[in-house]
Amino acid sequence: MKSKCRRAIAFFLVLTLIAVLCLSCGHKRQGGPVVITLGFMSDYTGPGAMALRTLNLAMNDFVRHINEDDPIPRVQIRLVTFDARFDPARDVPGYDWCRGRGAELIITPQHTTPDILKPFAERDKMPIFTWASTASMLEPPGWVFCVGPTFYDMATTIMKWLSEQWPHYDTRVPKIGAFGWAVSNSLDSVRAIKDFCQAHPDLFEYVGDSIMPAGTMSYGFGAIDKLKGCDYIFTTDVNAGSVSFLEGFLGHGYKTTWVSTDSFASGKGLYLDSVGWKGMDGTLTLFPTRWWNETTPIVELAQELVHKYHPGEADDLIYQGIGYVGSFHGMYCFFDILRQAIAEVGAENFDGQAFYNAAAKFTAHYEGYREWGYNETKRYLFSDLAAYKWSSQVGDLVRVSDWIPVGQ
Repeated sequence: MKSKCRRAIAFFLVLTLIAVLCLSCGHKRQGGPVVITLGFMSDYTGPGAMALRTLNLAMNDFVRHINEDDPIPRVQIRLVTFDARFDPARDVPGYDWCRGRGAELIITPQHTTPDILKPFAERDKMPIFTWASTASMLEPPGWVFCVGPTFYDMATTIMKWLSEQWPHYDTRVPKIGAFGWAVSNSLDSVRAIKDFCQAHPDLFEYVGDSIMPAGTMSYGFGAIDKLKGCDYIFTTDVNAGSVSFLEGFLGHGYKTTWVSTDSFASGKGLYLDSVGWKGMDGTLTLFPTRWWNETTPIVELAQELVHKYHPGEADDLIYQGIGYVGSFHGMYCFFDILRQAIAEVGAENFDGQAFYNAAAKFTAHYEGYREWGYNETKRYLFSDLAAYKWSSQVGDLVRVSDWIPVGQ
């Protein structure tokens, strides 16, 4: 009797193990669509959660849209999400967790994560798709595919554009400073601004920066007062800490023109709720995508899905900023690459190598944009920025430039 019981238990355990392995497998077997699993590592509860909420929603909405409205033939997309909490210590465990659940690709908006995971991706032939980029992600070119150029290159381009288009100073050299968290995007931007000022002392005077440890939620008077008198203040942050800086700076009666990449645009609602249009009027924000008030097929699709899937809060999500529509541009490309890879090898044969092969030669010409794409040595999609000015009169962001080539 005991022997039969042991055999029954052993049989049950084997069946359980098989079931678990099947759940972890990236592809379903015969009788249904091929399931392709994507691992999505983002911040849901950490210090970056507030800024990434709309991007996280957009990612889920795009997957839902692909599965329901614009299906890839014989394919079902499955998204497994991991809360990385903007904590580098969770990146490798999160990577393993996603792989253990069958993920064949990793997607992450966290700009620290791809740097840490790049050697693991190379080892495992696991593509990583991310929005932000650093020099270490791009060089040498490998399994990390970025949406935007490096913050160093973008900040350099912004400085050059500012010097050419917004001088406003006939009798003196304008002063510039920066603030933000001590993370790669802020540090790269500060380095670019310093380098530009040193190379062009006749164009800008670098006052200094107030760079604080990641997670800082409040800036003291010393950090704020350090940048008084700056004509421009640059940042790449969007969080409660940056709100603290703005409130403190403006509260002391200081004035400046805020300058940023898409970070301020990501926190539009947050900043307007905190300091109003009076505090944000004239802000210059430069980013490589389109804004909500522009008409392109990508923006129109974002408008459609945000109202379809979030009818009760769509207007609020749009008011919050660029997080949803901006990230949507990268997702649009990602799924085009995925479609191309599946078409080339077949759904049953799709793997990380197939995505890599398709991505490395991907080129896109979408209506309303310049050429996007990768090649064997280029690992970022977008090569241009557009400048937008915050206008209290219009009550929105207004485009004030044509496309600005990055690095030229």
